[in-house]
Amino acid sequence: MKVYIAAIHGHVPGDMVQCVSAFTNCCYIICRNAITTSDIVVSRQHLSDFHQFQQIHITTDVRKDFSLPRQHALMHYANAIELFGSPDGTCTSQTKSKHKKAVKDPWRRSNRNKPLLQMIESITRLDKLSAL
Repeated sequence: MKVYIAAIHGHVPGDMVQCVSAFTNCCYIICRNAITTSDIVVSRQHLSDFHQFQQIHITTDVRKDFSLPRQHALMHYANAIELFGSPDGTCTSQTKSKHKKAVKDPWRRSNRNKPLLQMIESITRLDKLSAL
């Protein structure tokens, strides 16, 4: 992701570069396999910087508002990590494809009458096939 910072530097206002930098730094910390207490403190600082610099997008008429789901979710990660531990390098974009494979496709294969057992059986069979 840091390639973006070098690509936009000099082409957009400095506050936008700092905004993207703060956002990517926060994401890098959150996606680590092992996160320490000091990492959480640093991620909160990067998130605070991101929120401070994101206003440049509104003042330069790039966006009318700046509230995107993944960016909003970052506000909750630090507390969740303190409560439940590191997310082990997972990314929010991974869950979409996994949701489709684990829920939507098996649901479509079921006859929708008590589908949970049918869905579990379908997933089990697909896992066995992929293991072969």
